[in-house]
Amino acid sequence: MADKPTLRELQEENEILHKKLDAQNIDIQFENFFENNKAVMLEIDVTTKKILNANAAAVKFYGFQKDVLLNKTINDLNTLPDDEIKKLMEKALRKKSNFFEFKHKTAKGAVKDVEVYASSFYCKDNSYMFVTVLDITEHKQAENEIVKKNKEYETLNEEYAATNEELIEKNEEYATLNEEYKSQNENLIKAKEAAEESEIKFRQMTELLPQVIYECDINGKLTYVNKRAFEFYRYTQEDFEKGINFEQALIPEEVEEARKNIQKVFTGEEINNFEYTALRKDGTTFPALIYSSPIFRHNKPAGFRGVIIDISDIKNTEEELRIQNKKLNLITEIEKIGTFDWDLKTNSAIWNDEMFVIHGIPKQVPMPYENWKKCIHPEDKEITASILAESIQTKSPRYAEFRIVRPNGEIRYVRASAAVITDNKGTVTNSVGLTKDITEQTKAEQELISAKEKAEENEAKFKSIFDLSPQPISISSLTGELIEVNNKLCDISKYSKNELLGKKTVDLGFYSAEARAKFLNTLKETGQAENLELKFYDKNKSGIDTLTNATIIKLKGVPHILSMVADITKRKKAEAEIIRSKEKAEESDRLKTEFINNMSHEIRTPMNGILGFSELLGDSDLTPEKQSNYITIIKNSGKQLMRIIDDILEISKLETKQVKAVNKQICLNDLFIELFSIFDIKAKENNIPLYLKKGLPDKESTIITDSSKLSKILSNLLENALKFTNTGFVEFGYRLKNNFIEIFVKDTGIGIKPEKQKSIFERFSQEDKGVSEHLGGLGLGLSIAKENTELLGGTIFLESKKGKGSVFYINIPYKPANSGKKTINKNIHMENIKTNTILVAEDEEVNYIYIETLLEYFEKDIIILHATDGEQAIKLCKERADIDFVLMDLKMPNIDGYEATKQIKKFRPNLPIIAQTAYSTPEEKAKALSAGCDDFISKPISKEIFSKIINKYKTY
Repeated sequence: MADKPTLRELQEENEILHKKLDAQNIDIQFENFFENNKAVMLEIDVTTKKILNANAAAVKFYGFQKDVLLNKTINDLNTLPDDEIKKLMEKALRKKSNFFEFKHKTAKGAVKDVEVYASSFYCKDNSYMFVTVLDITEHKQAENEIVKKNKEYETLNEEYAATNEELIEKNEEYATLNEEYKSQNENLIKAKEAAEESEIKFRQMTELLPQVIYECDINGKLTYVNKRAFEFYRYTQEDFEKGINFEQALIPEEVEEARKNIQKVFTGEEINNFEYTALRKDGTTFPALIYSSPIFRHNKPAGFRGVIIDISDIKNTEEELRIQNKKLNLITEIEKIGTFDWDLKTNSAIWNDEMFVIHGIPKQVPMPYENWKKCIHPEDKEITASILAESIQTKSPRYAEFRIVRPNGEIRYVRASAAVITDNKGTVTNSVGLTKDITEQTKAEQELISAKEKAEENEAKFKSIFDLSPQPISISSLTGELIEVNNKLCDISKYSKNELLGKKTVDLGFYSAEARAKFLNTLKETGQAENLELKFYDKNKSGIDTLTNATIIKLKGVPHILSMVADITKRKKAEAEIIRSKEKAEESDRLKTEFINNMSHEIRTPMNGILGFSELLGDSDLTPEKQSNYITIIKNSGKQLMRIIDDILEISKLETKQVKAVNKQICLNDLFIELFSIFDIKAKENNIPLYLKKGLPDKESTIITDSSKLSKILSNLLENALKFTNTGFVEFGYRLKNNFIEIFVKDTGIGIKPEKQKSIFERFSQEDKGVSEHLGGLGLGLSIAKENTELLGGTIFLESKKGKGSVFYINIPYKPANSGKKTINKNIHMENIKTNTILVAEDEEVNYIYIETLLEYFEKDIIILHATDGEQAIKLCKERADIDFVLMDLKMPNIDGYEATKQIKKFRPNLPIIAQTAYSTPEEKAKALSAGCDDFISKPISKEIFSKIINKYKTY
């Protein structure tokens, strides 16, 4: 079985790539400095003289578009002959001088006097030059004007001495000349002011630069520094005014060398950039790169000026790279991992020693790419080249396993990974990677073919997961200010990189105060945090569970926090799901145990009655009355036992999916009336009113469904409702709602706790074990109801409050038996269709159902309202102005029919009210008419009399 790359190998590879990335970041930082600098800056190819790069200040100064400027050479800008320019560049390359004065041409043809500071560098055997250009045109004009006027003054003085008499005679002429000189002097003053203004602009520009800019006199005393110098060296303005010598900024051991180098700057013997150890006022030091150039006035040395750059980061990076390279070499040596660095330009690669060992060839540096290709097994050459090309083309890591052939003919299996390095323009320059000999593992895989296939499948899954798995990383200060973040952190935080950098994590609200304190305390105590489970909050304040690892690192000598987080939301959910599954399994085991115990009790109870009374029947002294009573008990016990067996068989069939819905045409109203007639008897035995609400007329209530299963569902629900209701009422019925029949069974019983409302439909589940034990039952009724509801294509749910009662809802599809389109007479306008609304006040549900049936029989377009007592009847008559007449039962609870009629007549005197009662004596009729009733009908109500009453009082 092939070894997957270990976490350690992946981390090592990741560190190598990050070091390469850090080097690229340094280039990016330099490019930002170069582009945004206020000074004019150019990068020049020494060989071709071509301008390779120019910053925004250069584009503005020369007046060319940037693409036009980059197509020019430095010779195109200079007024000197080409051979003279070449000599001066060679002088700079030989480190003789880096300061020049030229005349440069702009796009508009203007010629500008400029000071040029040049420094050369080499890259890949080519010479380049970086130059900074300062405009000194106004300064030179002022200087030339002053020199010119001084020469005129000298000539005039000589003439004064030679011809004193002539001067006396021409006193008036001299007076006139004096006025002219005065005017010229004013012009010189203006020129001096212009030069001073130019100097101010230069000083202002230097204040904006991030480096130290300085000037010294010939003795090394600092005559000017920008504000960055005070930050770097920690001197104050007062210190500067008292006087600071250049040598005070160097450690004593390097002062003598600095003196010699300054002298070389004046003689032009070598380039004027040196590396020193800078000394601050407080005694601390930092490595610095110092650029110096001489200052000449009247062709005499007057001092020197330059730039100082803090190279601490570069030094730290070099040291870190040295240490990391050493660690990498040790790791690859211990783990026997080969490394390669393939230079695409030279088409050769640098290998470590292990690579030569793996390939079984003598060590040679560099390793030509063609020689390595010869090592690859012929059958693997094409795929290997394809994967390597894909890595270069996509600029992303790639992995491959292939065979190599050693010079002795031995075939070895290797696993290689490759990634690319790009320059600052995004061009791929190198391909780097790791190689490991996996021959032994591969041979083992070949011996186990089935295991190998499984391993390859797992390997593919792992690679897919690894490539797509996010690894958010951030670097922050100890106060939480974000210094650097990766794209994965942006993804999970919903912030852009610009929104994150420079912000503090505490302000962004990534972690709660408690979680952040835990994180920081762990870091403070141990210097690192491992696998901390913390809640991470994104920009939208959505929280996810994460596993956080962090350690303290140093950047520029300052401690920072390196953090990596992993989203473990799915893992946490999985853990919670496992716990829930375990709890559910335990609950299921417990319920099954309780079910077995309960079933044993439930079966033994009727069996005890059957066996016990069967035995008593053999008594010869038994009277016929007792014998008949015992037989009745045996029959009832047998029926009870059969119900228990039926429930067990039913749930078993449902569980094994053996039960199918048998749909046929049924009338819901007939089914509900049939159920009402069955359960109303038991309701009366318990002194609990049972009410029925029908939602459709008979014709529309005829639907296609499985009547047997629907009857079983409602029977279970009604059985439970009556079993657990001691006071109040039970009501059931249905209504049409959004192409579904919504059936309900409502009770005012003991109710169900909220936490039990989901589990109550599970097998063997009972909400209150104490009540269930007292009332009996296996806990299967609601489970059977749920399974059967789903077979009908419906859903079942409930609303309940403990101690207040419950409402069970069943939604099944409404499939009317008569689904054809109704024929409508277009000559009949809808506004001519009238509907009567009739209120039936009746507390006996059987009587109400009978009246409702008669009403629907005689009148098709009718709305029937039901009140179960006089109080409800009064309320409905107040709320419903559309009621056409009332059928009032005289004997009702709360408020009887007499009183209800009196109150209704007070606010609706013209509303017809027909009294209905089982007492038909003349006194009863007179009493009803006296209360305000308009007519009287006796129970039982016959069809003929009822029809006459309806026709008499209907409004159409």
